[in-house]
Amino acid sequence: MDFRNITTTKILILFGLALSSIISFGYLVYGLVYANPESLYKKYVLLIGLFFILVSRITFSFYKNSIIKP
Repeated sequence: MDFRNITTTKILILFGLALSSIISFGYLVYGLVYANPESLYKKYVLLIGLFFILVSRITFSFYKNSIIKP
């Protein structure tokens, strides 16, 4: 990752998006593997997965646009 051309505000936004992506991935893994069948994590695993995909795509596109247009 090349952060030389990115401003500090974009780095902070990118860090927040990446952190939320990692956290949602953790909830997704927990919901799929470790949660009880009655758990809310197991019931809403589809929504957690969609949120993970959405945040990951936004993070990737934000990073690409930040590198192209600093």
